[in-house]
Amino acid sequence: MIKFLFKYLSKEKYIILLSAFLTLIISFITILIPQISKNIFDKGILSGNIRLIIIYTTSLLLIYFLKSLINVFSNILSGKVSIRLTSQIKKDLYNHILKLPISFFDDNRLGYFLSRVGEVDLLSGIFSTSIFSFIISFVTGVASLVFILRQSPILVIAVIVFAVPFYIITNRSMKKIKSLSTDIMEKTADANGKIQESFQGIMEIKQNNYEVRGASKINKEIDKIKKKTIKRIKVSSFGSESLTMIVNFYTSIIALLLGIEIVKGNLTVGDYFALAQYAMFIYAPIQQIATLGITIQPSISALKRITELMGRSVEIEESRVYNINEEINNIVYKSVNFKYLNKNVINNLDLQMKKNEVTVISGKNGSGKSTVIKLLLGFYDNYEGDIIINNKNLKSINIESLRSKIGIVSQKIFLFAGTVEENIKFANENLNEERFEYVCSLLDDSIFNKIQRRSYMIAEGGRNLSGGQIQKIAIARALLKDSDVYIFDEATANIDITSKTSIMNIILSELKDKIVIIITHDKEIIDCADNIYSLDLINSY
Repeated sequence: MIKFLFKYLSKEKYIILLSAFLTLIISFITILIPQISKNIFDKGILSGNIRLIIIYTTSLLLIYFLKSLINVFSNILSGKVSIRLTSQIKKDLYNHILKLPISFFDDNRLGYFLSRVGEVDLLSGIFSTSIFSFIISFVTGVASLVFILRQSPILVIAVIVFAVPFYIITNRSMKKIKSLSTDIMEKTADANGKIQESFQGIMEIKQNNYEVRGASKINKEIDKIKKKTIKRIKVSSFGSESLTMIVNFYTSIIALLLGIEIVKGNLTVGDYFALAQYAMFIYAPIQQIATLGITIQPSISALKRITELMGRSVEIEESRVYNINEEINNIVYKSVNFKYLNKNVINNLDLQMKKNEVTVISGKNGSGKSTVIKLLLGFYDNYEGDIIINNKNLKSINIESLRSKIGIVSQKIFLFAGTVEENIKFANENLNEERFEYVCSLLDDSIFNKIQRRSYMIAEGGRNLSGGQIQKIAIARALLKDSDVYIFDEATANIDITSKTSIMNIILSELKDKIVIIITHDKEIIDCADNIYSLDLINSY
């Protein structure tokens, strides 16, 4: 975690050094305050010298003003650093998550990742002004301890006596809060994933009258978080109030000891005010350790979780050195076997897909049809056997260069809340407008004419489009990519006959010189294929 933090802190080293310098100035100013207070009483009030009272009081006011001014400037600097660092970490974490293997996404819900990214905001506690406040208190406390040792060594004994329960309470509270904070964050991330999932499936929930049962399950998750959070509040409150009580006892004992010394004539009234302040300065860092420890534990827990997530291996690229720049004209699977969660999904698969041919992969649900495509896209590389593309092993090919040559049309595509045109142009940065107009003309639907596609707003998830229209947008995206390989994963399932016929006409006419892979159960489409592979038959051997 230290190495991770240093990587980001080093980028703000000059501001941090300036903040450290300002911290030392504030510490020096703070140490002067008790001495000036002492002089107001001893040299001013008790001596009846109004002039000195005015001089020392004015000096005290100026020091307070200067201290506040420096504090404001220091807080602004710290705030800027905190925001910049957390923003950069959030960007890096998001980019890292996008590069994680698909298997990691298989194991977690969407809402889980949103919560994990949101945890970065908790790091502001580490970069906050409370850290510099502690440094100020520590420097001031050490200087105060030296001064008290010279004036009244007996006060040091009181400091040591009260420091023991302080440490015990602090240590126990920190451990409990750290454990609870980690547990709360994990449960919150999991609950958010389930909530997000329920919103995405709202149609199915309503159709099956699942609202009450679904809400009951989510409520149980929320109640678990509630109980843990209440427990953390109790631990935090008990720890903080226990420390406050010890400080109050400590203050009373200090007043007692100083009072006795004044009566004995060993100290002046001014010494009392100065030493009482110095005594509290000594305890301030101890109290802040406790308070900081309690309040910063959620930040430390978040940091630990973030570094763990950032430490996860991304899709392996080191061994994938070959950039496939030439046209893909041949794909071969040789004795490919694949297990997922210790279950055989693909058994001894041999197949070949060539340019100028339509290949259909069929099979019942769970037979591994979509997995065949996921292996081709490099989502998983822990398979046995070989996948050869243009006589190059897939495991040696750069993933980005490979995926740039493959266009996919799946049964479920992601649509943004925006116009039809914006959704078609998604991920096509270097778009040829002439090609775009031609592709739109192929789609045979009014929403793709120039006026409609620029004005018609798609609702989130494409709720205001038919299944056929959604699939045509997916096909338009794929055609604009001008890929070498086109994959249609159940792309014609659950759409009307007219849309299905239109889509098949586009495939057969526009993609006749490409490698076309279609995953389907549809007999009419199977009859149009050059090659047919049934995974039900292949996996049965």
